Amino acid sequence: MAGADMEALTWEPDYYKNQLERSWQELAMLSHLAEMVSLGGDSKETNSIVLKKVVDLMKGNFGYIYLVDKGERTISLASEYFPHAKPLPESATNVVLDEKINRPVHQVILTGKGMIIDNIWEDHALMESLAAYADTIKQFGSSVLAPLRMVNKNIGVICVSAPKERMFHREDILMLEAVGCILGVALYNTGLIDDLRRSKEHLSGALRSLDHIRETERKRVSRELHDGAGQALTSMLLQLKALQEESDVEVIHDRINGLRFLTSNTLEEIRSLTSSLRISNLVKDGLPAALRKMIKEFSRISGINILFEVSENIFPLPEEIDSIAYRIVQEGITNIIRHSKASFAAVKLYYLHIATEFPAQKEVGLEICDNGVGFTLEENKVKGSGIIGIEERVGAINGSFALMPMEKGGTKLSIRLPVQDGQEQGDG
Repeated sequence: MAGADMEALTWEPDYYKNQLERSWQELAMLSHLAEMVSLGGDSKETNSIVLKKVVDLMKGNFGYIYLVDKGERTISLASEYFPHAKPLPESATNVVLDEKINRPVHQVILTGKGMIIDNIWEDHALMESLAAYADTIKQFGSSVLAPLRMVNKNIGVICVSAPKERMFHREDILMLEAVGCILGVALYNTGLIDDLRRSKEHLSGALRSLDHIRETERKRVSRELHDGAGQALTSMLLQLKALQEESDVEVIHDRINGLRFLTSNTLEEIRSLTSSLRISNLVKDGLPAALRKMIKEFSRISGINILFEVSENIFPLPEEIDSIAYRIVQEGITNIIRHSKASFAAVKLYYLHIATEFPAQKEVGLEICDNGVGFTLEENKVKGSGIIGIEERVGAINGSFALMPMEKGGTKLSIRLPVQDGQEQGDG
């Protein structure tokens, strides 16, 4: 017994020395990983670097990282470190996430708890997907798995496998869980940076679209003033000049009556133009009533039979959405009158509630169709300023736009405008 105690005393100092050395290595690695996280960078590259460092430190010979996809129904291989074999097959890179499947990877993600597999062959689903690697995998012994956590949510799993002579212990789980937390923060930060970059790009695009819309509107007003009121005023000026040289009373009376008629028409054109800029009835009556009034007027002027339909589940809309929807219908019908040669058109306004796991989202849909001459897909590539204006208005608020020819002739324009809960302000 004394001999055994003496033998223990001879190896214990080396044992603790090795443990201390490994602890320093782990701390150094965690410090390095934290520094990587603070610097940001490409998530794929970060995953690869982290995985290699962890596998080497834990004296493993294989490692992988799976991440939960956005739909949270599948997990995808994000990184692998398998230096002595070819990459994993396709069957192992995308896996359905199912709580009914008793697979370690699934259980770690679903429970958020790390675990040790004493024998990797116990993961039968993994072995089945890696059947072609049986000879290589025979050298593997135990594996340790830990969740990747991001804001109290499990977003993936990191796994390290070791040779048969290397057995993992509880402290290995703790170390790998610390790595999982750091890596989760890194992925979270990368996601925030990507979202911020996309938001910035979207905002820049929206501002460019807004500038283009304003410039287009200015040109339209300028053109209509020049073609309508400008020419009418020029005609009035010429007729007034002619009156100065006229002595026949009856002729003067006739020309004055003509001037009164021309002045009345010019005033009506200016009122119509200012009305199209102001949309006063939109604020007073709400979107459905304002659209119905506008469509009725368009139908009267053009002679085209225009049907208007609105869904029953109406909810209030932000003033911006009301205005955009009104302008889209206004421009859409104007295009039909000018270009389609249609005898019939229809406008449908509908309200949708979109079920999501986040705060409920609502959408407003618009469909504008006609039985006119339509267009081919090739012709659709060259869009007029009206259609471009509609597309830019929709894009500025991250909506969806689709313009397509109909099977029996004519054109269909489909629009979806997003409305987040809590943003309703208008009287739509």
